[in-house]
Amino acid sequence: MVRGKGGHSSTPLKHSALGLIAELITRIEANPLPARFMPTVVKLLQTESAESGGFTQFAVKHIGLFGGIVKRILTKTPELNALLRTTFAVTMAHAGDTANVLPQSATVNVNVRLLTGDTTESVARYFKSLAIESYAEMVSFFETFLAGF
Repeated sequence: MVRGKGGHSSTPLKHSALGLIAELITRIEANPLPARFMPTVVKLLQTESAESGGFTQFAVKHIGLFGGIVKRILTKTPELNALLRTTFAVTMAHAGDTANVLPQSATVNVNVRLLTGDTTESVARYFKSLAIESYAEMVSFFETFLAGF
């Protein structure tokens, strides 16, 4: 949740609560956690690439040398990207109930699918690192929400 000053749309503020949360959403979507190979995924890739042969098989067999190239290729496909990193999907947002009133608060739901090794706490820290001071209340709410898990 982000809180801001409300008001009338005829006298807009520089940054509304909705504008601030939109900026945070943009930061979250533009900054995914790093991709990494889990042993089970490497085994899957090796099994699948054995059928294709050629450079794909060679690159996967030598993942230590070609891991960066393989990651760049795989992360372009949403289904394969999800095998390599914790993913974030903004699924809901809410701010204001009236078309000509600046909302005093804005909320967003971010669906998080954890890759083995990541935790709700590490994701909360990551989101906090993306936030600016104005988002302190949102991050606090996020950490409170996670405490229930």
